[in-house]
Amino acid sequence: MTTQAKPEQSNLPDDIEQLIEQRVESLVAEHLDALVKERVAQAMKRDPAKRKVAIIASKGTLDMAYIPLILATTAAAMVADLPLRPPNVERIVHLNRSAAPVKRPGVSRVTPEEALALLDQIAMIDGRDAPVFAQGHLRGAINIPIGYGQFGVMAAWLFPPETALLLIPADDEDLGDAIDSLMVAGMTNPLSALSGDQVEWKGAGLTIVETPLVNVEDLAHRITAGKVGTLVDVREKGEMEQGTIAGAINLPYREMRTCETVPSLVEPVAVFCNSGNRSSVAASLLERLGLSVMNVAGGTTAWMEAGLPLTQPDA
Repeated sequence: MTTQAKPEQSNLPDDIEQLIEQRVESLVAEHLDALVKERVAQAMKRDPAKRKVAIIASKGTLDMAYIPLILATTAAAMVADLPLRPPNVERIVHLNRSAAPVKRPGVSRVTPEEALALLDQIAMIDGRDAPVFAQGHLRGAINIPIGYGQFGVMAAWLFPPETALLLIPADDEDLGDAIDSLMVAGMTNPLSALSGDQVEWKGAGLTIVETPLVNVEDLAHRITAGKVGTLVDVREKGEMEQGTIAGAINLPYREMRTCETVPSLVEPVAVFCNSGNRSSVAASLLERLGLSVMNVAGGTTAWMEAGLPLTQPDA
């Protein structure tokens, strides 16, 4: 039995590529929904190689041998803008397949004095809202606003499931929401919660620091005056491609875990997202690495509301 060789995706003349693109769009329009059609079109614009699918353009007919390539192109377009899987997905699968139910983790209350002795053994997550965090927080704490609704997923991106976590919520209700969110994400980490307020924290010897929070008008003035180092868009690549602040680089918060995953940045670094929540996570991560950083309140939403322009990212 003769096996048909897989067709090569050779370079094609521009007029043939245009016919191919038109034929692909026609096929997609006939069989797929609007979202997939949009993603296929975007994929072909981003990567011209994906247009070299198997259509006999001279006859306008489809060569059946090339259908797998068309399907692969369509599938890639469908998932192109989906977020990456958190590193603990395998643990979630294991927990879901386990016969034993996951118990709600117990949370021990930790005094400021006890927390001071544990600083080198725990990771601190401050779950208060970004503006509150900016006004004063424990040095080294990572801000993941519980009210943002992505607490567990964000924590899963940043911390292994065996890391002991010290949670700093605004109140008991937020603490309960944080625990629920961690459980959904398969984060069964050892948990404790810090008691007291900033006065008590400082009195126990814990260091309180602030994160500069700038509004979009202030940021625009700083950029014009050359008072901003690296401008960082911490959103996903697909979001940034819809429009960003001129001169920004793309660096999602999950890539800021260590010095090894962060490129060289010029201080003061300004970070933004579309609201100020993910950028607060990013700002706290960069602060922990020793960088001078400011968070942009309101992000691109406030930027557009102020009548300031967004642009296409640099190639």
